[in-house]
Amino acid sequence: MPNFIELDSKNHILQEDEPAWVRFKEAVLEFVGQRSNSSEHDRFASLSRREREILALITEGLGNAEISKRLSISEKTVRNHISSFYDKPGVGTRAQTLIFARDHGFRF
Repeated sequence: MPNFIELDSKNHILQEDEPAWVRFKEAVLEFVGQRSNSSEHDRFASLSRREREILALITEGLGNAEISKRLSISEKTVRNHISSFYDKPGVGTRAQTLIFARDHGFRF
């Protein structure tokens, strides 16, 4: 039985230019028994430079307060970047983020 996958969208029909599109496409291909042909680079291409920096620090085990100090930005800004990141590959938690980054070979 397939798993439920929640995709963040403001539309009833997901649009190709939305961040959740890549996750949707991957889920459909997986469901029909095909693998996505997008490269690992593509999985992280939609991230801003700052999101990539924050993701790298998350994978080092840093918390929001430590990240904000390291990057000299507020904790709220860190939270905003993390929320933005969650939408792009379709993850919802810090643990899912770490698993996604590990499984997809994230390198900063």
